[in-house]
Amino acid sequence: MSAREIVLSGIRPTGAAHLGNYVGALRNWVRLQETHDCYFCIVDWHALSSEYAAPQAIRENVFDLACDLLSVGLDPTSASSSSSRPSRNTRSSTSSCR
Repeated sequence: MSAREIVLSGIRPTGAAHLGNYVGALRNWVRLQETHDCYFCIVDWHALSSEYAAPQAIRENVFDLACDLLSVGLDPTSASSSSSRPSRNTRSSTSSCR
């Protein structure tokens, strides 16, 4: 029995999902679930780099995007948001400091 390849990918919640998101990534993510072990995330911490003045908008976009991901057929057990894993963010922030 061979091990399945692993896929890790993320999407920034900077606004409403659109056709470009679906064609460019989301429909491929749904297909990949059948053949790969997939881990998808809403990278809300990355969105703060451009939307830092409106954190409430990011929170709302995370919720809306999570609904969109589920509606296209993503497995809910394969998805999370980056802020839902504080230890990951701490490690990343700490390792990027010099």
